[in-house]
Amino acid sequence: MKQAPSKALRNLRRTSYAFMAVLLLGIGWGIKAVSAQRDMQALLEAHEVELREMEVVRNKNTSLRAALDTSSEANSVLMDQLAVLRERPAEVRYITKIETVVKGTTTMIVPELPADYTFQLEGGLPVAQFSVLDGPEYAFDTADISIKADLVIAENNSVLSLRMESDLEPGTEYEIPVENLQVSKIREQPVFAPHLLVGAGAHLVLSGGQPGLSGGPHLAVNWFHPEAELRGTEFDLVSTRIGAADGAATFGLDPLVVNVGDPLPVLTNLWIGLGPTIDTQGRWSGTLSVGGKL
Repeated sequence: MKQAPSKALRNLRRTSYAFMAVLLLGIGWGIKAVSAQRDMQALLEAHEVELREMEVVRNKNTSLRAALDTSSEANSVLMDQLAVLRERPAEVRYITKIETVVKGTTTMIVPELPADYTFQLEGGLPVAQFSVLDGPEYAFDTADISIKADLVIAENNSVLSLRMESDLEPGTEYEIPVENLQVSKIREQPVFAPHLLVGAGAHLVLSGGQPGLSGGPHLAVNWFHPEAELRGTEFDLVSTRIGAADGAATFGLDPLVVNVGDPLPVLTNLWIGLGPTIDTQGRWSGTLSVGGKL
C-alpha cells in the first residue's frame, strides 16, 4: 500500500509552491525590465544619442524638501532658484548633480622655446596653442571648448555621456569620464498611506504542539513610508498581512519591511519582512514574508 506523505512534507510542498509563485512574479518583473532596456536602446538610436564613455547610476528616492535642503547647504548661490522651486513642487521630478575634473597633462621642461606647441588636456583635447612668428614675435591662442552631454533619466537608473570639442581640432569629440553623477527622484507621497503587496510567507510554527514549517500566499498592506532610507535602501513600517497556510487563515504583522530589490538591476520591487503570525486554529508562528508592491 502506498503511504500518504507526512504532514511536514505537505507543508514543505506548500511553502515551495508559494515561493515559486513569488519567483515567477520576479521573473516577470525581470522580463519587463529587460524589455524596457531594449526599448530604451531603440529610443536612443532613434534620437541619434550614442553613449560611449558613460556613467550609469541608480536613482535615489527623496522628497523635494530634503533634496533642496541638501542643495542649499552645498551652494548658497542657488537659494533664489530653490525658493522658486519650493513654490512649485509639482513641477519638479528629478534633481541632478554632475561633477567631473578634466585633468591636464604633466609639466614639460625644455631647454629652449619650441617653434610651436599645443597645450592639451589629458586624453589629447587641445586647449591652447603657442607659436613663434617672424620678428621675432610670439602668438598665443586659446581654444573655444564646446561641451556636449547626453543625460538619460529612466525610472530607476540614469546614464550620462559627456563630450568636449575644441575649435583647434574641429569635428573631433573627446569622451570625458564623469567622476560623480547623482540623480534624485522626487517622490512626494504621504508618510501614512496604504500600499498593497502580494506575496508569500514561510511560517515557523511556535505553538500548538510540535514546531513545524508551513507556508502560503498572502496579501499585505504597508502603512507608513518614511522619507529616510535604511542604509541606502527603501523601507516601510507596519505591514499587516492576511493569507492562508496549512488549511487555516493567517493574520500577521511585520514591524519593518525592506525593499531588498532596491539596489538590484532587475528585481527592484522585492520586499522582505519578518514578524509574528496567528492562524484561525490559534497557532502562533514566526514568519518570513516576501512580496512585491502592486
